[in-house]
Amino acid sequence: MRIRRRKNRQIKFIMITSINLLFILTLGYAAFSTNLNISAKGNIVDKKMTSGDLKNLYCNASNGDGLYKDVYENGRCFYRGASPNNYIELNGELWRIVSVEVDGTMKVIKNTSIGLKTFDNANYRTTGYCLSGATYGCNAWMAMNNYTNTSVTGNVDKDASINIYLNNDYYNSLDAMLKQNIVSNTFNVGATSYNETNLGQSVTDEKRLTWKGRIGLLSISEFVRGSINEKCISVNAYLGDSECYSNSSLHNYLFDIITSEGKYNGWLITPYVSNRHDPFLARSHGSTSSHGKGAAGEANILPVMYLKSDLVFSGKGTETNPFEIKE
Repeated sequence: MRIRRRKNRQIKFIMITSINLLFILTLGYAAFSTNLNISAKGNIVDKKMTSGDLKNLYCNASNGDGLYKDVYENGRCFYRGASPNNYIELNGELWRIVSVEVDGTMKVIKNTSIGLKTFDNANYRTTGYCLSGATYGCNAWMAMNNYTNTSVTGNVDKDASINIYLNNDYYNSLDAMLKQNIVSNTFNVGATSYNETNLGQSVTDEKRLTWKGRIGLLSISEFVRGSINEKCISVNAYLGDSECYSNSSLHNYLFDIITSEGKYNGWLITPYVSNRHDPFLARSHGSTSSHGKGAAGEANILPVMYLKSDLVFSGKGTETNPFEIKE
């Protein structure tokens, strides 16, 4: 009988030890899996943070989806990849954080289009720089004396019709909380060439002309910077390399946003160089070029704006658990 009890005790001890070992191994595997997920997707712990925390703690991605140091503008961080965790809830809707700026403001883009609209209505601006705009509209974003687009110059008497719509009717439709958190900031609106193979040059081109306001659109260089395919980091690559534009959604989340997952063309804020009536488009099939009807053609509109630098928010930035501003 003693021997049998001793054997029973030994069996129980072995069973308990095995269960404990299995539990430890399971916990270890779960932690390991979680760590892998954090590294791969750039997930962020669900806690209160600021844009400064995003920049200081998470602006270190070197591959895959995540928040990268912008090599073209020092002190700026840029979300890149097919599906980075940069969702933020604003106005009861999902938006995406495009970048954390040098001044700590966050540049955001609406995750869905507000509809198909012209960049500039036909016959709306027809004098000075916009002289040929009777049929095709005009690609100048704002009113300005001596507006210069390389070899094309002249006065622009009015803002583009989409500029006026976004900063009046659309802005007025936003809820009070979002309005108080939007800051007027600088948008680069200079013209660049679709033949440009150096993205740094495109950024320089865009910075030659700036506009300060509340709501604008994404620039062509920002659209290109969303990609993690190093072959696609130029304006020309998105026009001439099928690897870049035939599967854009696999390496650039901004393609799906601006084109409604390849259903429509989407307007960008950047004009074609030496051209009065063509702004850049992100086309539904993935390339970047112009509209056959010029600025007067219809395409998706994705509002872009800057949020205050001192905002406090929480969440993980995922589609199901987006960042959320804390009052």
